[in-house]
Amino acid sequence: MQPHFAGVDEVRVWTALSVMALNAVAGHGRAILQKAPSKVQKRALAAMRAGVKRMLGRPVELMRSPGEAEKELSERFLSYTGEEVPKMQVLRLEQALPALPPETHGGSIDARNLVGEGTKWFLENAEASLLSEPPKDVKLQAKVHVDPSEALQLFRLLVERKICSWIRDEAVLRVGNQQVLSGMFAVGKGSFLDNGREIQRIIMNLIPSNAVFKHAQGGTSDLPSITQYLSMVLQSDERMFYFQSDMTSAFYLFRIPVCWHPMMTFNISFTGEQLGFGSSDLFRPCCSVIPMGWSSAVSLMQEIAENLTKIGRLPPTHRVRRTAPLPPWLTHARSLQVRADLGIMCTWTIFAPWRR
Repeated sequence: MQPHFAGVDEVRVWTALSVMALNAVAGHGRAILQKAPSKVQKRALAAMRAGVKRMLGRPVELMRSPGEAEKELSERFLSYTGEEVPKMQVLRLEQALPALPPETHGGSIDARNLVGEGTKWFLENAEASLLSEPPKDVKLQAKVHVDPSEALQLFRLLVERKICSWIRDEAVLRVGNQQVLSGMFAVGKGSFLDNGREIQRIIMNLIPSNAVFKHAQGGTSDLPSITQYLSMVLQSDERMFYFQSDMTSAFYLFRIPVCWHPMMTFNISFTGEQLGFGSSDLFRPCCSVIPMGWSSAVSLMQEIAENLTKIGRLPPTHRVRRTAPLPPWLTHARSLQVRADLGIMCTWTIFAPWRR
């Protein structure tokens, strides 16, 4: 209650707490400011105080009406992990078509040609990854959400674009007395057709398939996280820019061996007569590319991305990794661009910090 303590404002309190927290993370316990901070420390403190002021002074203002907010919330929901995900939509041919790759691109690259020997063996020996006993209480069949009147046309299109293939019903993977059948649905892409309908991204629900396999781990432990850089302090004359570019239709480009077709079959069937095979047998569509919903997909795509950078002759020293700090030559560079492989969908981030 002494005046010198009670008179401390909230900016100084939050700045002091930030200093203590950062010092603790750096391994210095609860070390607080020195009585006579250096010039560099003074500049860092000034930057921190400016950031605290911006956060404390930021007004809380809802830039939309209650009706608009209710509509926005009704179109999204939280997953079991707390992730905000778009609302599921029923697949429609007209809306899904614009987001698909051309026939010449779908499954046009053999994934085995861009991975190491261990991953190649994993891809060529699907049954070797089967669990001896799947987890209990896991449903081995999911639903395909597609307009019934357009289902045949849609899956014919996916086969033409070489994203899917046809497989006989009796060849589908069975675990116990059940077939393992995955689902499919759509989410909106945020862009729209001329008639106002939203363009759809096809989502493969491979929870049934994922539940009965051991999955590839790859080099994902090195992938950086943006939260690592939240404590970064820039001086008033410094700037940092982040850019991101995705490989278009990345998860549709890379073909997987046919031994995975029985493992990634969808819960919808058609007769041979419907497909023009001249048979009354049942056929199901199956995935023939690296599917986004596959638990092994991230590690496979990360390995493919790293090998693509080697083919492109990008220096390995330009990589930004979770397990290492930003290189000193990067943070002290005057005018420099470097790329950091984030792995997901072969994404590359360009860091370009400089001082004016």
